[in-house]
Amino acid sequence: MIENEGIYEISDDLLELFTDLMMTVPKRPEAGGPPLKPCFKSYCLDRNCNKVVTVMEEQTTISSGTTGLRTWEASFWLAEYLIAHPDLLSGKNVIDIGCGVGFLGISCAMLGAKKVVLTDGNTDVLTMAKENIGYNSVTCPTTASLLDWENFTEEQITALEAEVLILSDLTYDPTNIVPLVTVLKAILVKGVSAYMSSAIRNPQTFVDFFARIKGECQGLEIQEIPLDSVEHLFFFDEDTVQTVKVFHLFFP
Repeated sequence: MIENEGIYEISDDLLELFTDLMMTVPKRPEAGGPPLKPCFKSYCLDRNCNKVVTVMEEQTTISSGTTGLRTWEASFWLAEYLIAHPDLLSGKNVIDIGCGVGFLGISCAMLGAKKVVLTDGNTDVLTMAKENIGYNSVTCPTTASLLDWENFTEEQITALEAEVLILSDLTYDPTNIVPLVTVLKAILVKGVSAYMSSAIRNPQTFVDFFARIKGECQGLEIQEIPLDSVEHLFFFDEDTVQTVKVFHLFFP
């Protein structure tokens, strides 16, 4: 563009350096490179980027002993479904179970929820989630609160005033199943809907989760949501496209 203006010429040395930098692949930490630092990522909730969620997140799979400090692909699938069906959130109190950095919960706050509470049992995760709420222009009361799946009170559950639950990628660890079902049993009562996405990494763990929750929550309906007609707004790793499923859990 500068050359077209006829004012300056581009420095050959600068162009060569820029090209070299563009083609240089930084070393990963495991290959002797520097540690990866948290970074900001922005996700558009529509094609025109009228609604954008910005979060700080880690670039590594595990950080500070948890997987909750980054956004996982199953969250994008659930977000796309909710973007296509904002009526599911409109005017509702939404509770994000195992919120991680908060991408899903903050998205719900931008999609018409009445109130959003991001919950997690890890204090490092909650600290980042709270910071991420502040980075975004949410249009409803949005907070982050500690919810220990193995040590919660009836008062905590009542105070949530849950109408819609959202949860993503929480069934990957077999040790999570019993405490997760315990907290869901307490919150998921008649009149409350839960929308859950999960990458099927370990099929048996997934089977065990549904067997457990069906046994503990008699009469609970679990419906897999077809995603064929949902518009894709986010980038997906092709290796995981066939492994993510979204479900609706509710009492009829």
